[in-house]
Amino acid sequence: MSSNEAPAEGGPPIGHRRRYLLLAVLLLALVIIAILWPIGKRALSLARHLQALQAALDEDPLTLVTSEGRETLVAELEGVESDLGALQHYLAPAFVLTPHLGWVPYAGDTLRALPDMLDMAHNLSAAGTTALDALSAFDSLMMGSPSTESPHGDMTQKLLEAIIAAGPQLKVAADEVEEAVAARERFYDAELLSPLAACRRTL
Repeated sequence: MSSNEAPAEGGPPIGHRRRYLLLAVLLLALVIIAILWPIGKRALSLARHLQALQAALDEDPLTLVTSEGRETLVAELEGVESDLGALQHYLAPAFVLTPHLGWVPYAGDTLRALPDMLDMAHNLSAAGTTALDALSAFDSLMMGSPSTESPHGDMTQKLLEAIIAAGPQLKVAADEVEEAVAARERFYDAELLSPLAACRRTL
């Protein structure tokens, strides 16, 4: 038996222990990859949905008016909402630690605020989806032609019907906005990293 393979007292040979250690490191790496892979996929998907939303609004700010344009925005917002919800789910175990990470240089406040930032973004995307869905109640007003016999009465009736139809969804959207505002207040004074601080100032 070679000297480097000599067994230690009360334990397996050194060569075996090295193999066990290497195996443990490999298993740990696989676990980390398994955890980070879905998070990375969702983060990339979120970025794509946000870029698509920005592109749609930059191309035609009146997209909200047409039902086809709203369908595109709703689809992207639903993607944003889904990705944010998944990220909240994947990161939930780490949120137990984030309140205690304020000491981390430069990023401490951002790490502490991360759960509330995701909560705010998720509620805002949900509110946007709900509000856009509610606007479909007004399509008949924007695309239909008023009656030639009693245009004002017909238009008023359609407007009232649209408001009544959209009311419940608009109430839900308002509640979601309130939850987003409450989440924002929880990290209002946090010293966030520059890109996130710029985003917060726009809200």
